[in-house]
Amino acid sequence: GSQRWTFEFRDPSWLCEEVFTLLREHNAALCIHDMIADHPRVVTADWVYLRFHGVDDTGNYSPRALDRIASAIRDHLTAGHDVFAYFNNDARGHAVRNAADLLTKVCPR
Repeated sequence: GSQRWTFEFRDPSWLCEEVFTLLREHNAALCIHDMIADHPRVVTADWVYLRFHGVDDTGNYSPRALDRIASAIRDHLTAGHDVFAYFNNDARGHAVRNAADLLTKVCPR
């Protein structure tokens, strides 16, 4: 079908090969996020779902951090994956600026 499913696990006990295998069998994406330290960057579908909650609850990413994220996104795109990247809302409005800056880094004009 045309629907895509992603699963965002916040308890590290779900981040195991048995779950990754099940997700792969159904072309469901593991939501790769930054709420768990050292969250695995495992691709389980023919597309990638990234979610950015922010550092130290500020929701703001440095230019260097955005460079690293942009590099990873370009690698996924080169591998033929569609990439969906989302920034969490934050009280100071950093998400919109961070998303715009990331887009510029991934797709420079």
